Amino acid sequence: MIDMRPSLNDSRVILACYILFALLAIAISPVLHANSYTPRHLVVLVHGIGAGKSTFGQMEEALPNSMQAIGNKSDFQVISFEYDTGNDQKTTTNFAEHLEIFIDQYITNQWIELRPSDRISLIAHSQGGLITSIYLFQAFSNPHALGAKLINHFDSAISLGTPFLGAKTARLGRKTKSILSTLHLDRPIPFGAIELKEMSFGSKTITKFRQMMATVEGQSIIKRIGQKVRILNVVAFGSALNFLNNFVTGRNEYEDDLAVPLPSATLNSLYGSASLSNNQDDNKVYAPTFIENNVAEYRVVEALHVSLAPDSKHAPSKMMGVAKIPTHCIDDLECSHPSYKMIVQHLGQQPVKQNIDVKKRITSFMLDLRVKLADGTQIDPDEIEVKFNHRQLHWWWQNPKVIINDAFELFADGATVNEDDSSSVRLYFTGSIIDSYQPANDDYRKEVVTMTISVPGLITRSVDIEVKAGHSTYLELNLL
Repeated sequence: MIDMRPSLNDSRVILACYILFALLAIAISPVLHANSYTPRHLVVLVHGIGAGKSTFGQMEEALPNSMQAIGNKSDFQVISFEYDTGNDQKTTTNFAEHLEIFIDQYITNQWIELRPSDRISLIAHSQGGLITSIYLFQAFSNPHALGAKLINHFDSAISLGTPFLGAKTARLGRKTKSILSTLHLDRPIPFGAIELKEMSFGSKTITKFRQMMATVEGQSIIKRIGQKVRILNVVAFGSALNFLNNFVTGRNEYEDDLAVPLPSATLNSLYGSASLSNNQDDNKVYAPTFIENNVAEYRVVEALHVSLAPDSKHAPSKMMGVAKIPTHCIDDLECSHPSYKMIVQHLGQQPVKQNIDVKKRITSFMLDLRVKLADGTQIDPDEIEVKFNHRQLHWWWQNPKVIINDAFELFADGATVNEDDSSSVRLYFTGSIIDSYQPANDDYRKEVVTMTISVPGLITRSVDIEVKAGHSTYLELNLL
């Protein structure tokens, strides 16, 4: 009779196999558990100057519902970053540092650790877009920044009415604060002095930003950001206020959102540079090469910088704030808010639809000019004379294609001496290009204007400049 009982050696083998399987189960358990996690997506809302979390209305509650409605399975966690806006001593760089700490602390305290599938997006309104831009540039250029460890987790950055080139209201706000100070009137104004200065056309902050974007190093950083972060610039114009359009940027529309001119609210721009010697032919028209930088997706909506509409589904969408999401959007993805569905589509990695009838009405552009003289030269902006060819080439009763410095537009131009270099001055001009939208390629046609510039002690020069509706043009002009 055969003994079927296992031998001592067999028992040892079986025991060893059990132990091996148990150890293997323990080893792979965290991996299996990790793979079963629902991906987390942190969305940080960053408000603008003089504002708070109420800027975004019901976005914190609405976004998770809407993302689920479009079939996105991630765990969307929407939080608001609030900062000390109105503090006369704080800069946008200070606020970007606070944002960096805020996000890092949330991840440390709430998530404990990052998983490979975790994602982070930022939605910013007005000045918040400048703060977000500085934060991202630091994260992608400084390996020691807190945000540097997140570069593989960033998903989207959405700006809503951000004054990348400045805002006319910042100029007005600075004048108001100055007048109140002169009159010794202590009136609380929720706008910090440095904040207003930084958001003014031609400010030191904006100058550095524009120059950095034009450098090889800056282009490299932008490229790295673009490879990791999907950027969307939503720009707004107040068509509901078209009866006032003669006083703002734009030809037939109110191409301003009550705070930011439309071309200032996108990172997309044209860049050129030229160095002209005083010994060169003064009759020659110089034509520098312009490079078009399309950094972001760009969408146009009819809305205002801040809402003038009641929180009602029956309120006119054109009077809504570009960032303020009304209550009825919480359970209705198809709600009437002009930019909300674009935000949801972008976060959900869906095509962001543009109303072509809205886009084709845009005419406005901005020209940002940096004039640099020889080092040590003192320059007075009032002594610089600039003329454009459309003034000389068209009679008053004709309808020119390009109009610069409309006679009735408020703050249509301006000049600022560089704080760090008295031989450098920034000039800005606004203008319009008539009927430039081209349906065939869904883009605007470029036009060329000839600028004549005269500076005391130097010969008069003429330069061809490319301009494009919905964009800004930045020209660095060295007069030697």
